[in-house]
Amino acid sequence: MKILKIKVYCFVHATENIEKVRRAVKTILNNESLIEKEKIEKLTGHHGNPIIHLKYNITNRETAGKIFEKIMASLSKKDKQKLKNSLKLRISRNKLFIRFSKREAYNNKLKISDKNEAIKLEISFKAEGKENLAQYIQKMI
Repeated sequence: MKILKIKVYCFVHATENIEKVRRAVKTILNNESLIEKEKIEKLTGHHGNPIIHLKYNITNRETAGKIFEKIMASLSKKDKQKLKNSLKLRISRNKLFIRFSKREAYNNKLKISDKNEAIKLEISFKAEGKENLAQYIQKMI
């Protein structure tokens, strides 16, 4: 089963330092050169506050595969179990969705988070069906 691409996105609020958030993304992706492929969208919050939406697309299949392997190897036992237990909820249309804590990534740690204020990954696979993808990911964990 091949990984086709990885999309990464997160919001940077006015109270956050964009460089810290970029560093957190680098922690998860383990690849500083991806910052060159960064897309920035400037938004305005409900109360007029500035918000930056950072987006990264990793379309090189080899790079995406290495990133996924690194992520799986870096997860704690607790997070691996959390991922296994919630795997079917995280898969939709041959995509795996995982959120990581920004705060933990600032400190060079990967921790799965279900909160909105997270770095979000959408990992696309070349797979036939949710069950096959779930079985493949179970083996990777």
